[in-house]
Amino acid sequence: MSKSGDTPSPREDLAVALDVAENVWTRARIAALSGVSPRQAANAIMGRPVATVAHLRLCAALGLDPLPQFPHAQVAPADFDFVVFALAMRMARALKKHTEREAAAVMKVSPSTVCRIENAHEMTITVVLKACAYVQMHPFAYFKPAPGDVPRETFSAEPVLAPA
Repeated sequence: MSKSGDTPSPREDLAVALDVAENVWTRARIAALSGVSPRQAANAIMGRPVATVAHLRLCAALGLDPLPQFPHAQVAPADFDFVVFALAMRMARALKKHTEREAAAVMKVSPSTVCRIENAHEMTITVVLKACAYVQMHPFAYFKPAPGDVPRETFSAEPVLAPA
């Protein structure tokens, strides 16, 4: 159980889901499906801390929703974009007219943590989930798109002019 004793931490939730998945797949297969190293997968299975990106990749691969209060479509594992997340955090705080201290009080983190989030520092999964709840967006919404997923505008060689 987590420090509070009543609800499991995100790390514990992931460890339980991985324990079940290990009955079907090997650790190497779990790592390959999620795009993390076998060591990261093994650490997560043992309930040890792993980086936020690895945690979210494993959740996506297993179909485990790390923040169920904000429904989101199941997505393929990808990297979490801390820069876009920082922008979203700044925008949410501005829209709510909160200072860093007020946002920190709502999220139950320190004001310096809010500052680090807004400066795109990598944070622990617990802090990311608290910040996602504050922004009211699912963490999977901040996955970086795969290179082939981003449509590019193309321009024809001939300029198109509107009739006069």
